[in-house]
Amino acid sequence: DQKSTFKMKSLLFDSRDGSRDLQVEMPVGKTWANVRKAFGPKKTFEVASANAVAGVRDTVWRMNVDPDQSTMIRVYEGTVEVYSPFVKPDYKPEETGFKAPREVRGPQEVARPYQEVTKEQWEQIVLTQMMQVVVPAVGRPGPPSSFRAEEDQREEWVRWNQERDRLIR
Repeated sequence: DQKSTFKMKSLLFDSRDGSRDLQVEMPVGKTWANVRKAFGPKKTFEVASANAVAGVRDTVWRMNVDPDQSTMIRVYEGTVEVYSPFVKPDYKPEETGFKAPREVRGPQEVARPYQEVTKEQWEQIVLTQMMQVVVPAVGRPGPPSSFRAEEDQREEWVRWNQERDRLIR
């Protein structure tokens, strides 16, 4: 049991042009997705954590969101675009009218170790086969890096998902 939770944000299917749109939030847990061409020619498939959004096409990938809200994304096949949820906000205007002033929390220092990336780098990170990125709960993501299949095979959950993928091919 990975204790994963999901919230469906958007699920749209258009039978006229075959387009599909699936947007899911995952506050905690693990997900493994095998998104193939069979999903449709015009498609959006996005999974969001509190601090990262992954948009995929024709891809085998996974996302882990730890209880501390840090997020790890690994790509096995294809390409995943990762971007900050703050770049494409799900904007909901507040009620109109004046409200009483209130105190807000100021900026907070983020403890090292971390490696800074530019605003442009964080607005969109593209991961390809056997690449990963880790996004801490607070701060900017680490740089994309490669990972080894042997290292990943240590996890029973990964082996189980890869076996399911072999069965559907």
